[in-house]
Amino acid sequence: MYRSRSVIPAILLFASASIAAHPASLAYAQARDARGVAQHDRETITVSGVANSAGDGRSGPLKFSIQDRGNPPYGLSLYTSRIRASVAPGDVVKATGRITTYSSSIELMPDELQITGHTAPPQPVDVAVDQLIGWRWSGVLVRTRGKVENTIREEDYADIAVGTSRGPLQVHISAKQLSAFNLASVANGSTVEVTGIASEYKRRTAKAPDF
Repeated sequence: MYRSRSVIPAILLFASASIAAHPASLAYAQARDARGVAQHDRETITVSGVANSAGDGRSGPLKFSIQDRGNPPYGLSLYTSRIRASVAPGDVVKATGRITTYSSSIELMPDELQITGHTAPPQPVDVAVDQLIGWRWSGVLVRTRGKVENTIREEDYADIAVGTSRGPLQVHISAKQLSAFNLASVANGSTVEVTGIASEYKRRTAKAPDF
């Protein structure tokens, strides 16, 4: 059952009257040309959406994702080391900042951030595993199923490669998430169901989206 969460009606951080921005949709922010390059890289825009992941920037960089109410939705990741704020899933967010690209993933680096309310957190969108190769679902909370090809377990992270017809899909589990997973039960060839935020990540030698 969804329960309302008390929030300050509007939290505005790092406001600057000199910021020249125009309102934009999340689909606009994610637009790419035929080569896959961000069409609006370095533009300063204002976007709105509902947080689908938590972010805590009070003691380090703030990183989380928002998505719109489209069917299907578009999403966008936000990253900043300037704003000290805590964001919870379901927070209604308005942010102004510059579009940037990091390892092929389009992100927004906000200079201003408002939490204008709270609503029910987005539910995961069911997406076929093959469709997650690419950028379309970046920033969106998705759920998918696939067969495990390989698992890498390190002290502070784990990566699970799930097979698709277009190459492996990398499931990245951070240090903070490791304790919630029983990786001993994830064997090569087993079928897993994964829920997480989709993103596109390009290494120097290979391209593999992860979430």
